[in-house]
Amino acid sequence: MISIILPCRNEGKLIVDTIYSIVANKTNISYEIIVVDDGSIDGCCNSLRTDLVHTCNYYNVKIVTNQKPLGACKTRNIGVSNSSSKSEYICFCDAHTFFEPNWLDKINKCLLDNNDVIVTAGIADSTNPDMCGYGATLNMNEIKDYFHPLWLSKPNKITEVPFSLGGCMAMSKQLFNNIGGFDEGFQTFGNEDVELSIRTWLFGYKILATPFTKIHHVFRTKNPYPISQNDIDYNNLRIAMSHFNEQRIEKILEQMKSRNNTEYVEQIMSNISKSDVYQQRIRYLLTRKYDDNFFFNKFNINF
Repeated sequence: MISIILPCRNEGKLIVDTIYSIVANKTNISYEIIVVDDGSIDGCCNSLRTDLVHTCNYYNVKIVTNQKPLGACKTRNIGVSNSSSKSEYICFCDAHTFFEPNWLDKINKCLLDNNDVIVTAGIADSTNPDMCGYGATLNMNEIKDYFHPLWLSKPNKITEVPFSLGGCMAMSKQLFNNIGGFDEGFQTFGNEDVELSIRTWLFGYKILATPFTKIHHVFRTKNPYPISQNDIDYNNLRIAMSHFNEQRIEKILEQMKSRNNTEYVEQIMSNISKSDVYQQRIRYLLTRKYDDNFFFNKFNINF
């Protein structure tokens, strides 16, 4: 059984459309859908609780509600904690995605054929499906200023990739628990899937992109809730402090300094120092199988 987890915040009608797209695709795979409403204020999940409740019950759709926004990491972890005990696998998808026939069967086959892996499908622009990325690496054109992912082109076969982005990220529940889930020390939103991917590789697991299916994703011109560069900078520094050597930590700091004043950077560093990141770093160093040099060398990333 697979638990399809849809974190949701102010999605409008897209969350209902996403659920209908899942259930409209016939599959031989047993699944449940878990919608985690992260404190939405637009009423996007109201119909799921009222006039569509019988439909949700029929298709095994569970609605979990955060009374206030908790952010992408906690919301996804809550989805897993509310999954069925019968569920062996989990698949995170965005709540503004649409699905091709047999997509779940193809992802499930890839999971069954490979041990201890995260599987990501292609993520296509819903308005232009030919624009599709299959996993991601670091954007070397922007890396001097931003620690930022770049979509990869379609591989000829199932292929190892550095990052699985959150639009479609499937794995066994055991793997998810072994790596510790999403880092709840992150702020709101920003590169939480990048961090989980790095941790996956360093802990000795793999990430595979399959070219045999893709997810159609709504790329919006405006985010339905506030996302600040401050949060993203904080999260990127937390990634570095959790996993990277001193030289790479300094590179992240230099990126921030090149775009911001000294007070801004010092405030983020102060906030980081008050968190659990130092204890987390020690725990990861004792747990991981590889260091960050392994990861960057494996994928020929000059950072």
